[in-house]
Amino acid sequence: MRHATYLPIALLLSWLLSACQPQPVPEPRPDLPAETSWPAYDFKRAAASGLPVYSLNPASSHIDVVVRREGSLARLGHDHVVAARDAQAYLLLGGPMENWRAEMRFEAEKLDVDPVEERAKYQLDTDPDADAIRGTRRNLLDKVLDAQRWPWLGIEISDFKREDSGFSARVRFLVRDAASEGRYVFSLEQAANSVAVTGTVLLRQTDLGLEPFSALGGALRVSDQLEIHLELNGIRLD
Repeated sequence: MRHATYLPIALLLSWLLSACQPQPVPEPRPDLPAETSWPAYDFKRAAASGLPVYSLNPASSHIDVVVRREGSLARLGHDHVVAARDAQAYLLLGGPMENWRAEMRFEAEKLDVDPVEERAKYQLDTDPDADAIRGTRRNLLDKVLDAQRWPWLGIEISDFKREDSGFSARVRFLVRDAASEGRYVFSLEQAANSVAVTGTVLLRQTDLGLEPFSALGGALRVSDQLEIHLELNGIRLD
């Protein structure tokens, strides 16, 4: 895939940095697709030809990014979780495996910071108040993601392979003008009219050229590692 879908990953790393300092505004990246050009691949045409193509069911899908604190004074900070709401995605699983592909995107404005159920799900051990959550979200959207200029986050997936533990694929994460690519393992279960994908991706902030926030000489800092938890359910297109 030449263009990016919009996913979720880098967004949380940017979020962490957001609470501390404004980020420089990047120049527009020419190869990021406009909303009208998404998806880059014609999945509906592939479905019309009889290939198995699935669209994401956002009501039963979850994309969560967990960012944890560390350092000798970590007790003074908070771990956070960012949930992507109403994500859009297509997945092609027909023909030779080297032709399988997926594109996903979600809107920055629909990111939900520290929802109660997700904080409990990942056993986050602090309880930030409403003002702190609103401030974190505002900094994430305005200073880190520059959501007015870059309204979508994306992921594109290609080069699928079978593994002993399931499948792997090359995954490219895009946020603003930054991209990070790697091969990740996940579980994929395909039925006649549905597909389920689950997995956890560990991505470093520094993979996207971001410096994890650190204060008090490193005694309070944000972990470089981001945890991206995926539970995706798709429905076959007619």
